[in-house]
Amino acid sequence: MKKMLQLAALMLTVLAVTVTQGCARGGEGTTFTSPVPTPTAAPQLLPPEEVLQRATEAMSQLTAIREKRTAKVTFTDGQLLTESELDFQYVAPNKLRLDRKTNSPKEDSTIETSAILISNILYFKGGDGAWVKSTTRRSSIRWPSKMYDFSDATDVAQAGTETLDGELCQIAAFNWGGSAETGSLGWDWQVELYISTESYLIKKMERVGKRTHMFGTGEVGEWTHTDVTIYSDYNAPIVIEPPEGGDVPTATPVPLSPTPNANYPIP
Repeated sequence: MKKMLQLAALMLTVLAVTVTQGCARGGEGTTFTSPVPTPTAAPQLLPPEEVLQRATEAMSQLTAIREKRTAKVTFTDGQLLTESELDFQYVAPNKLRLDRKTNSPKEDSTIETSAILISNILYFKGGDGAWVKSTTRRSSIRWPSKMYDFSDATDVAQAGTETLDGELCQIAAFNWGGSAETGSLGWDWQVELYISTESYLIKKMERVGKRTHMFGTGEVGEWTHTDVTIYSDYNAPIVIEPPEGGDVPTATPVPLSPTPNANYPIP
């Protein structure tokens, strides 16, 4: 056994010398080297203003989308008012379905609602209740319309990159005054959009909004709204139709949003 080990050691020594000599003679012999990885070029990112414009164009050409959002609303003193989970489904040019679950720690209550908005006809139900129908106090819904128009954004800046669903996303950060289309008009928003560098579709949105509110008592306070939205099902065959064939009773008055940030749809 000892002789066999000595022989094996000698063979390894001879092999090492052969490889070294072969390299020294300009390549004769066999070399055992690891391949050198080819460096990957850094992605060429567009200026944030341009990528934001391309995102608006790409999103405005969609025929359908799903947006899942988690949101919370706090008051001036940091008191948590509501926490919500919202599931939006849009179909061009005028259909929206929203399923929402809202927790209110202050009132120790949970409210679940579903709404279908087709043009200006709203179908609404709470929890396991029956659907009711009404016209809204707003103009007919149009989607995508200006839902993803951020042309009035200010302080636009590049905020890094992140890979989502296998796609490199460029993060555009900006301040925004909201819009009537998104039900966020009157809020001062700080927004970060995660935009695919391949399709320029928005993959994720993170935002914080603030708004001053005056109560009937004259007291003035500030709402703070924080949410994260994940986008999916681009151009998917989403079906949104009136519940029960539209044969539901008419509600008076129109049911209102139970959350102070007036998330959609806004009757």
